[in-house]
Amino acid sequence: MVRQLLSRVVAQDFQSDMERRVHELNHLFFQKPVKSVVLKYNTSNWGSCSSASNINLSTCLLFAPDDVVDYVIIHELAHLVEMNHSSRFWKLVEEAMPDYKEKKKWLKQNWQTCNF
Repeated sequence: MVRQLLSRVVAQDFQSDMERRVHELNHLFFQKPVKSVVLKYNTSNWGSCSSASNINLSTCLLFAPDDVVDYVIIHELAHLVEMNHSSRFWKLVEEAMPDYKEKKKWLKQNWQTCNF
């Protein structure tokens, strides 16, 4: 519970920066409507995208390098076009970030260091 509370406090300081980055990357690569961007303490995934165009990002990403955060944002934004993990989805991710596999690998190798 302490981690969750700490996460909420810290998220307030980073909310506007994350929103700005989501909108920048969306403008550069996808140009799709984004209804909201929410930071929340989530350890089961790095982010999600709802069919209502809401982007949710884990506060655990605050411990990741900026390029890895960008990968997660691009991954979720690509779901605004393809709500699955089809080959078309991964092509969208790769077009936006050709080295995305390195970022994905970083997350798999370092996930345990990204926590409050």
